[in-house]
This record gives sequence, C-alpha cells and structure tokens, in this order.
Amino acid sequence: SPFEDNVALLKTDRQPGYGAGEGAAVKLVVFSDFQCPFCQKEEQELRKNIPAAFGDKVRVYFTDFPLTSIHPWAMKGSIAGRCLYRQSEAAFWNYHDWAYQNQKDVTLENFDAKLQDWAKQQNLDAARIAACMNDKDAAAEVEKTMAQGHELAVSATPTLFLNGRKLEGGV
Repeated sequence: SPFEDNVALLKTDRQPGYGAGEGAAVKLVVFSDFQCPFCQKEEQELRKNIPAAFGDKVRVYFTDFPLTSIHPWAMKGSIAGRCLYRQSEAAFWNYHDWAYQNQKDVTLENFDAKLQDWAKQQNLDAARIAACMNDKDAAAEVEKTMAQGHELAVSATPTLFLNGRKLEGGV
C-alpha cells in the first residue's frame, strides 16, 4: 500500500469509533476539533451518512486535534471528550453531538458551566467529570493524539485518513 507508513502511525486503540467492528476493511480516522466550524459540518455528515450507507464495512474513529492557537476552548472540549469516553463510549458520542450542535454558544469562559449543565441533563456524574477535567491524564491523552497528528503532518481540521490515505479539509 502506498499509505503503509500512515497506517503504521495511525493508532486507533482507545479512540471512540462507530460503524463496523474493529476489524473493518475500511477505516476512516478523523482528526477533528470541537470548536472548528468545518469539523462541525463534516462530523454531522459523517455521523449521518457513513452508518446508513456503509455501516457494516466502514469503521470511523474520532481523534482529537484541537487547534489551540485559533480555538480558545478546543483543548477543554477535547479533554471533556476524553473524560466522557472514560465513562462510556455512548456518553462520548452524546457529548460529541452536543458540543458540535452548541459550538456557537460555548466560550472559554462558559465552557465548564455549560458542560456541567449538560452532564446533569444527561444524568452523568458531573463531579466525576469535573475531577477528570482537572486530572493531567486526560490532557496527556489529548496531547498524545495531537503528537500523532503532527507525525502525520496534520495541520488543519478536519483531516481524514481513509485506510491511510490523507484527505485534508471537508470531503
């Protein structure tokens, strides 16, 4: 495969995914940012269309790549996602959809309060999420996926890898 080097660098273990099972013939790895408006559109289309059209053939993985220089709350958004993924994959995907749907209403200053309100509405343990947000391990997981993105020359979001083939920008 001409994309073998990329495939070797793409680590999908401990990454949220949907669609076909882990052994799917087609793997789509999405480097995304919760504050990125292009990512919002891309994620909505992927979540709606991939399972409907290719549910038993394609596995989609979400990988954090917050663009902290231009998106002030993106890192917090990614850390929250990691914390929710630790609780359950379903909690992560509910958060994922909520974060993108409410992207324009969230700021760095109100992120924590909005996350806590959302968590309570979802009957999630808000105190556990808050503790995780302050835990350096969740931030380290996000930094690890960012480093992986840098190794793969990801410089913008969304960036997708389809069986290792790099696809930049909205597809």
